[in-house]
Amino acid sequence: MKKVTIFCAALCLALLLAACGGTADYPVMEPVALDALTLETGESDTMSAQFPAGEWFFDVSLTPVDFGIYDMETLTSETGTMNVNIILSGAYSGKLKQSDFDGVLKELKNSDMAEGMEIGVAEMRTLAGEPVGYVESTTTYTENMIDFYLENSGITEEQLEAMGGREALLNAPPTRQIQIYAVVDGNIAIVTGTYYDDASKERLLDVMNILLQTAEVK
Repeated sequence: MKKVTIFCAALCLALLLAACGGTADYPVMEPVALDALTLETGESDTMSAQFPAGEWFFDVSLTPVDFGIYDMETLTSETGTMNVNIILSGAYSGKLKQSDFDGVLKELKNSDMAEGMEIGVAEMRTLAGEPVGYVESTTTYTENMIDFYLENSGITEEQLEAMGGREALLNAPPTRQIQIYAVVDGNIAIVTGTYYDDASKERLLDVMNILLQTAEVK
């Protein structure tokens, strides 16, 4: 059940961004200083990135996710395991445009995702001088949302059942997520962090920041 909830909310936004076609004065996300950290490298067939060693572990089994890590501190928590995944949505030329990010949000509000997702923050920011899209959301899964995934993700009903089925999603507690959309090596990368309490939010943002600074697409 954890694995299917990890990628679902991120996947719909990746699909929407793939369908959309200079850096302004956006709020700044300060880069995490990497020099003082001990980092570990995770590598999939499509990309690599680094994360704090001993605090997170890399998982290559999250299809269709290109990269995924779990938080070791909350691994056995009954509430849920904090995690981050990355989906490469497709080729993108130049810097991320405000108009494309706005298009994603507009499509999202008109999609089957709208009934189950509450967006708290949605804005462009900068990270290391590059524009990124930033979204905070809370998601409660519905039948229409699950149908959306099945129709657009390539996942079959049988595969969904093997991961816990519809009931696992419908009965899951609301999912709190942060998505960061960035251009990495000419590709749109959607970095999605899932967390379950306010105390974990800053640590989640730090590791997402580190992943984006160190990500390389093959």
